[in-house]
Amino acid sequence: MIDLAALKLVIWDLDETFWKGTLSEGPVSPIPGRLALLENLSEHGIMNSVCSKNDERLALEKMEELGVARWIVFPSIDWTSKGTRIGMIVKRMGLRAENCLFIDDNPLNLAEAASSVPGLQVSSPASLPEIQAWLDRVPGEDKALTRLSHYRVLEKRKRAEEAAADNETFLATAGVKVSLDEDCVPHKERILELIHRTNQLNFTKWRCSEEELDALLEDTDARCGSVRVSDRFGDYGISGFYAVREGCLQHFLFSCRVLGLGVEQYVFASLGYPALTVQGPVVSQVHDGPAPVWINQPENDLPPASGTGSAKVVFKGNCELKQMSWYLDTSAVKEEFAYVNDCGQNIEYAIHSVNYLSFPFYGQQEREFILRECLFADAGMFGSDMYSPDVALILLSTLPEANLGVYRHKKSGIKIAFGEGRFPLTDPQNWDGYIRGEIFTSGNAFTRDWLERFSAEWESLGPLTPEEVVSNARMLLQRIAPRAKVCYILGSEMPYLGNTQPNYEGRHLVHAEINRRLRLLADQESRIALIDVNDYLRDQKDFTDSINHFQRRVYYEMARKANAVIADCTGSPLRGKSRYYLWSRTLIDRLQQSGLCQLFKRK
Repeated sequence: MIDLAALKLVIWDLDETFWKGTLSEGPVSPIPGRLALLENLSEHGIMNSVCSKNDERLALEKMEELGVARWIVFPSIDWTSKGTRIGMIVKRMGLRAENCLFIDDNPLNLAEAASSVPGLQVSSPASLPEIQAWLDRVPGEDKALTRLSHYRVLEKRKRAEEAAADNETFLATAGVKVSLDEDCVPHKERILELIHRTNQLNFTKWRCSEEELDALLEDTDARCGSVRVSDRFGDYGISGFYAVREGCLQHFLFSCRVLGLGVEQYVFASLGYPALTVQGPVVSQVHDGPAPVWINQPENDLPPASGTGSAKVVFKGNCELKQMSWYLDTSAVKEEFAYVNDCGQNIEYAIHSVNYLSFPFYGQQEREFILRECLFADAGMFGSDMYSPDVALILLSTLPEANLGVYRHKKSGIKIAFGEGRFPLTDPQNWDGYIRGEIFTSGNAFTRDWLERFSAEWESLGPLTPEEVVSNARMLLQRIAPRAKVCYILGSEMPYLGNTQPNYEGRHLVHAEINRRLRLLADQESRIALIDVNDYLRDQKDFTDSINHFQRRVYYEMARKANAVIADCTGSPLRGKSRYYLWSRTLIDRLQQSGLCQLFKRK
């Protein structure tokens, strides 16, 4: 029997539960009434999430197509077990398991979830008519979808919190603002709702009636106040209430949405530490210590995140970004370039979107699995400052998107991008080429035994399609800080006529289609900027040895464009090198190519 009155969250399975069919096996179609049910639940203040075994990108795209995504918060979509992930959804949303319902058509998944998350309510889709009937009887009190918007703010905050180096770093840069308003009558409905709905941060648990609340607010001997909370991710609205009478707290309670921000300690200290008798369990304690220093800091006092110094810009890429950085003072920039590790392996694939969208969020178990399974993996490839809350701009290249192949583990669904996409590691016809080094190996010593084992466990998906590149760009915007921008370097649409590498055949056409789609995205999304190398290419002399490598003048112009974007995002440009520096370096290059430098040395 579902306790509908206690319900705050419904977690949905997708295949054969929310829609008809299995997405990984073919087309799916919406089940009538499901979308309307999401809207109805949201208008009753009951949130909706998803826990599904599926390909994340495909599932999110289908959810967007069907109009589902706008109603979903904290989705969890991958191929790992659902029980652990459901527990994480509940924890990240700050809820109790008893207030959450998981709906799945598979009894084994329901049993696993109930075992993994004690207290969780579980049900098959057969209970949906009962839920709909209850919603029809009880009027929705949140037609403006206020609670949904507040949970969206929480979702952004949690992403930044999980990407921060530590909790202190996150709190110091979160910009938490708390205000106390002792004119409570205009907010009486919200206060009454908090009194009856909060548990984990309700220290007093006096579930008073509306009449009792009216009497308390009118009592001149009582000091009552609502608590409004916001941070740099958004506004959580009225998130707490207190009532002090004769030096004792009669009400002291807060929404779970502000759990972990220290709001309860700030308010307790602001009230002068009144007497408090805690009723029942709470997940945080208050004490007679000072108020948290990170609350209500002036904006110019907010420190930068740990590990980034004063940097607000991240350069993440291969040689093109490194070449551009030579013409800028990047001492204040976090550089995440391809590198060669101690074993001589070229770790360039961490700059591919499939990898940087997943690597930083993997736990120790997933990281150890990849290091064990993938000969070409390196422990240093998982970290990134891209998701730090103080980052204003991320510069990325689209060149790896057109080049690297993507592999998916057949059992876990984990994906990784590596190597030349035209020559999959899983194709036996390519094995001799990899073993002999005739196909680019990134410094790895492949053997037939390893290639056979890898091919048995992993499947090749090929390079990303242009549609997938844009889909990943949209996903990145959802995961980085809400105000952060992304600047993409577009690839050459001019063919390099001196190409001798099979993997680069027709690459200019692939670049052209990726560029076209990203230009359309930039027109729609103000947080996307572009550096188009085609604006600076004149003829074949501007290439060096491939379609991805250019003369110094091209990189210099691209650096100037990048600096303009940096200035727009941060308020000030980086110091740049002059055209005289470019001229002198170009002259030295020509002297070296001509052999005159060696002649001078001999003399």
